Amino acid sequence: MTSRVVQKISQDMQTYMNILKNVLLFVAISILLSNCSAKEEKPLLIYAGDGLKMAMQEVEEIFEERYQCEIQIIYAGSKSLLTALQRSRQGDIFIPGALHYLEEAGDLVAHHHLIGHHVPVFAVHKDNQKKIRSYEDLTNKNISIAVGNKDTCSIGRLSDEIIRKQEFKEKISANMAVLASTVNALVSVLNQGTVDVAIIWLDMLQWPEAAELTGIPIPSVKNEIQPIHVGVLTTSPHQELADTFAKFMVDDGRDIFTKHGFGG
Repeated sequence: MTSRVVQKISQDMQTYMNILKNVLLFVAISILLSNCSAKEEKPLLIYAGDGLKMAMQEVEEIFEERYQCEIQIIYAGSKSLLTALQRSRQGDIFIPGALHYLEEAGDLVAHHHLIGHHVPVFAVHKDNQKKIRSYEDLTNKNISIAVGNKDTCSIGRLSDEIIRKQEFKEKISANMAVLASTVNALVSVLNQGTVDVAIIWLDMLQWPEAAELTGIPIPSVKNEIQPIHVGVLTTSPHQELADTFAKFMVDDGRDIFTKHGFGG
């Protein structure tokens, strides 16, 4: 089987999986909301990018304790979350991995506020056998690089822009071997040894799953550092609590995000 045919099959499978994930995400949201009776107070429903999970878990714990309320966070690739939000038109808060997803949501977003920055980085195993240590090593012919799918996650959309800015963009592009639907999947394929390098977020190097990984920084002039905003949705059935959550994210959430490795 030729490499072109293999690539085509891989692309078709990725498209199928993306569609399936979007459908399952929409079903999960519908089930979640239907489980609350009309007499019950529905939880604050938050859509959050996969790459924000560690910080958001701490946010969830502190906010629920402080305000004695329940919040429900749905994690997925930012594009998948946006699609689910547009279809369901339900929810209170949207925190994607990059600002442009909030902008694409249009009139679904009442207002949004800066809470941190996502910083892309090339990640490798600390003891990788191919001795990838520097920026220049990324051009070696015998290495493979994984990137996110630009149609499903923030890091995938940015990876194209990052590579276009590089001095050795042709050689780096030639080493791109794997597409992943979420940034979490990029860490998985790197840990599994499927690839040698992956473009992920700098903050993810603090995750337990990334304990054996290290980062090769991207020069700031060639990087695509992304502002992260919390957005309050116009679909929220409890705007006051949603506004309170947004204020909490600006006042306290930024420190939590910084603690977890996000740019300030």
